[in-house]
Amino acid sequence: MSSLVDYLAQFRDGHNFTPPQRERIQDLIFYIPADKQQKYKQALTHLVETAKVKICGCPVKPKMALSYFGVGAYAYPGNSGKVVMLEVGSYHHNCSLTWQSSTGDMSSLREVGTREHVRFRTSPAAEPFNYVQASVPMEFFHGASPDGGHFGNCTDDHSTKHPSVICCSPRKPGQLVAEQWYQFTVDRGLTWKNIPNAAFLITKGVRMSGGRLVFFFKKENWAEHNSARFCLEVEYEIGPPPTDMPPANTKLDMQSGNRADIRRYASKVISQA
Repeated sequence: MSSLVDYLAQFRDGHNFTPPQRERIQDLIFYIPADKQQKYKQALTHLVETAKVKICGCPVKPKMALSYFGVGAYAYPGNSGKVVMLEVGSYHHNCSLTWQSSTGDMSSLREVGTREHVRFRTSPAAEPFNYVQASVPMEFFHGASPDGGHFGNCTDDHSTKHPSVICCSPRKPGQLVAEQWYQFTVDRGLTWKNIPNAAFLITKGVRMSGGRLVFFFKKENWAEHNSARFCLEVEYEIGPPPTDMPPANTKLDMQSGNRADIRRYASKVISQA
């Protein structure tokens, strides 16, 4: 609370706060312990009116973990016009992000929402992949909720269609990297900020392993923005492409997978933590 008082001391009554000043005030309020927020509620309510801020906390201390691995079937209309069914059509790396409240009280996140922001560094359809991934946008936001941060967790299914379908032919080594930030909002989605340290890199590609080209998936903490170590890294056999491939302009649909033993489907599990 003293940090907020010290910051406000420079302003006179009736001061019209600029957007950067309002943001600074809001950041200071986030880290006032919950009991102090209640004790000084009347004074803080005045700031709600004058600085247009919110009395709440923000998500902190994010922690990533692999919840489970899954396998899904994938049906698509082939170039022949016939429906092709792949019983093992997608791999699902279902992760869970948990967090705490900056105030020490999870109820202070009741009206705080969360989402994920993903941005690819190169086209998802560029080699070592193919046109089947052309419908994947270069940047997207997913799982946005205007509130509910007090639950303290969200799930994130990193799924990929079977490598035999999405890898270019002939197979070539290379990788696709995506930057991922988990974000929060205190104004029901009007503005969003990155959750501190909730940054990850998601990489999938084709590389040599054991004298052959394999498909790999990797999710890790983005060290530049997140020092809390996390690494999930797995390799899979690619296999030959289906004789009846999906046509151009195929739109990859979102789907779920049934829980399965990752070691039954992966050729190598390098890291799960």
